[in-house]
Amino acid sequence: RAKATRRPCQAVDDLAVLFGQACKLNAYYQLAVAHWTTGLKTAVVAHAPVKRRARAVEKLWRSYRGDARHVIDLVRASITFSSFDDMVQCVRQIRSNA
Repeated sequence: RAKATRRPCQAVDDLAVLFGQACKLNAYYQLAVAHWTTGLKTAVVAHAPVKRRARAVEKLWRSYRGDARHVIDLVRASITFSSFDDMVQCVRQIRSNA
């Protein structure tokens, strides 16, 4: 039988507060993502704005039954690689910053 895992969640359960935090954090996070990929030739970073409020509210009710603690992707970016070695190196960089 599979062991049930808990979903990650926020300490704050107020969506407005989470958006305020996201707006303050976004620039720092985007710089951190760029830093993680410095020197990796095949890394392509796709920066993204803070998730739109309307989309977050939709997801809040559709997926989380109104529990804002489960909205964990307001600040986001993605990194794609065409080299497995670059991906491994990026993961190491992220882990060393944790």
